Amino acid sequence: PQKGENLSIWKDIFGQDKSSKKGLKEQLMSVFLKLMFGLVPPQGMNTETGEISFTMKRSPKGRLEMLYLDEELRITRGEKGTVLVCERQHK
Repeated sequence: PQKGENLSIWKDIFGQDKSSKKGLKEQLMSVFLKLMFGLVPPQGMNTETGEISFTMKRSPKGRLEMLYLDEELRITRGEKGTVLVCERQHK
């Protein structure tokens, strides 16, 4: 969350209070992501900042073409043609 936002609302939405029992589809997806990318699921939310961290031991394959880059904006095109525009936020 941004500074000044209500952290309790953030925790209600993104918190890890779901039941620990996973359905078959969720279990299979977890195994797939662990095998493909070495994805380690988050151990919980940082209660002070609201941060949830994932660890990826192997990076996904692919390419990224840089279309435009300056101090404020980055525009890229992915391997399958997806265009992504990222604007830098000022603190």
